[in-house]
Amino acid sequence: MTRILTIIALFVSTFSFVNVAQGKPTNSGSPEEFIQFYFDAFNDEDKKRLEMVFLKPFSSVSGDKVTVYKSWREYINYEVVKKTGWSYSSLDNSKVVFGNDTTAAVSVDFARWRDDQSKILSTRVLFVVTKQNGDWRIASVVIPSDVPINQ
Repeated sequence: MTRILTIIALFVSTFSFVNVAQGKPTNSGSPEEFIQFYFDAFNDEDKKRLEMVFLKPFSSVSGDKVTVYKSWREYINYEVVKKTGWSYSSLDNSKVVFGNDTTAAVSVDFARWRDDQSKILSTRVLFVVTKQNGDWRIASVVIPSDVPINQ
């Protein structure tokens, strides 16, 4: 019995590794896992995974401005983010505040950090995610206007 469980665990972990290596989200069950997947892709500046994260189009609400983007490339400008000294972001807490099998609103506390481990900022954002073809996608982001992302 132990041998069978070991073989099943090995198979599942190999399958998950292959999906991540191919850039496919392996988190079709949990919105929180999907948000972690997004943060990992953002930190890695992984264009292939970022392409899979956002719906096309998707929206951002920042202050009193609502913007619709055709692509993540319009939304995320790494040059702007790096001008702040950014090295990586940490997902400090995430909680589904509304959800069902296909849609969720996820409240996220995160921080941006410099190479020397000093904190640039800490804030809360809201992601509205929806499941498309079995995988979560970001439909909208509500983010404070003082968090540099694209201008």
